[in-house]
Amino acid sequence: MKRTQNHPQNMLAHRTFTLIELLVVIAIIAILASMLLPTLNKARARAKVINCTANQKNIATGMLLYTNDFNGQLPTHWGLGLSNGGIRYSSTYWMWVLIKDYKFGKKVFDCTGNPHNKVSDSTANWVVGVGVDDAWKLVDNSRTNYCMNGQLLKSNPPWKPAGSGIGGKISRSNIPSRAIMNLEYSVPVFNDGTNYLNGYTIVYNTNINNLRDHYGMGISFGMIDGHVENLRFGQNPNKLFIFGRKETINEADPYFKTLWHIP
Repeated sequence: MKRTQNHPQNMLAHRTFTLIELLVVIAIIAILASMLLPTLNKARARAKVINCTANQKNIATGMLLYTNDFNGQLPTHWGLGLSNGGIRYSSTYWMWVLIKDYKFGKKVFDCTGNPHNKVSDSTANWVVGVGVDDAWKLVDNSRTNYCMNGQLLKSNPPWKPAGSGIGGKISRSNIPSRAIMNLEYSVPVFNDGTNYLNGYTIVYNTNINNLRDHYGMGISFGMIDGHVENLRFGQNPNKLFIFGRKETINEADPYFKTLWHIP
């Protein structure tokens, strides 16, 4: 008697997944995706921090190129009736010096890992992080990602003896590896003292327009000597400082403290 045999290939051809098997596969894929997604998001956020830190390094290098060409003087804008060493919160003069005279790309001033006030993004010729194209000042706060430390432009910091500031001359700083030249902040020129910088980080500020620490991943600081550090709130192993001279540091005064302190 002839026996009929089912060939294995014929059996595979008719084999199909049941609904339960399909649901199990989908569930496994969903679980794996949910496990990988936080890691991918964290890696993406970390990449943005690295890119932002690289921007800060380029900015610090550009500032030093400028000081090398101008006898050690940091860029100040004298054309808008500025006072106290060329300090004005809304002046983007230093940015446009780097863009026009040192051929910096405008995207160097745009940190995609930090939020910004989008109210003016639809304005004609508006450049994110810089302002109106080819203008030399901003008109409001919370519209920049990077900032020049205006405290370094002062010869006489508030409440301190005459001559205790560096007056914009980086050669007068006796702590160039600790004195902050550029930082991440919501206005183009920082002039607020340490206590305000503390208050504008995510730890104490929930306004999305003012967050400047990459949602807790750190703030980048460019120093007078050109190196860049990224610090999370509360971390400050090298005792970075807003002012340019060691004598100005006063740990008893919130305005003149090192980073960070609790407001």
